Amino acid sequence: MKNPRSVLTIAFKRAWESTISKYYNVDGPSPAINSEAALQAYFLVELTEAVHTMEIDGDMPSGTRVFIEPTIYPRKIIPDMIVCRNKSVIAVVELKYFPRVDMAESEKNAISGVEKDLDSFERVYEMTQADTETSPSFIHERYLGEFSEKSEKFEFSRKTLFIWGGVHKASSNSLKEKFPSHAVLQGMPMFEMHANTRDDGKADPSYFFDGMKTDAV
Repeated sequence: MKNPRSVLTIAFKRAWESTISKYYNVDGPSPAINSEAALQAYFLVELTEAVHTMEIDGDMPSGTRVFIEPTIYPRKIIPDMIVCRNKSVIAVVELKYFPRVDMAESEKNAISGVEKDLDSFERVYEMTQADTETSPSFIHERYLGEFSEKSEKFEFSRKTLFIWGGVHKASSNSLKEKFPSHAVLQGMPMFEMHANTRDDGKADPSYFFDGMKTDAV
């Protein structure tokens, strides 16, 4: 499968590398990333910087925007992030933090959380592939006083990329290998960012696209 958003993938790789390097692989008693919320916050900072740098350098079209926990209609799906350019949604993002859990083993709560992410991806992906008049969208509203607001509508397409990132114990498996029951994943353009935790308290980034391991930045 060809990556429909290869340039955007580069920005995500750079942001993930920086996030893990700056906020997890640090010396001292504990890293800045100590929860899923912290992972999301620091990753947003690094993604914003990576996108801005690539836009300034002319490596990426301008106008890229990131929205946190948007509601995707009509099914009211709320991912961690979406990335938009102009009026199009170019990526849907889910992040997970469970540094003590081995993805190759079973731990109900953590694994069910990943399955919930994949279920959300599937529901959005299926809507983008359906030949119906009701396509998925995100409406961003700005309050302008009582009874007044300004709204922007962002549409999904068949080129929307699905991105999953997680901090967890070392595993050589992609999510497509780990969760083969999610049949739609076999056709969905999906980029995975892993941070495989070690016994010394640090983590090694690794990446997969369409279930195949790719080179790090």
